[in-house]
Amino acid sequence: MPVRKILVVDDSATNRHAISEMLARHGYRCILAETGKEAIEKAKTEKPDLILMDVVMPDMDGFQATRAITRDEQTKHMTWTAFRRRAPSRATSRPSTFR
Repeated sequence: MPVRKILVVDDSATNRHAISEMLARHGYRCILAETGKEAIEKAKTEKPDLILMDVVMPDMDGFQATRAITRDEQTKHMTWTAFRRRAPSRATSRPSTFR
């Protein structure tokens, strides 16, 4: 079955927006969740084809939410992937100049 509906789970509104905009440009329908608990509920009600889950979130992290989703009879068949955003690295030194 082709992937058409994707549940994007991230506690960062900026990340949710960026990911969903990118996916929408490629024709995917996105459902958004801010927390692990919200992801579990939306997985049950929306029945997405794929779940993109942030790993580091307050209250319930992505691993805990995914564990709950994969243990539930209604949602255990769903495909998911976990990700972790990293802060952009800052250069600590200036580039050397050639003489």
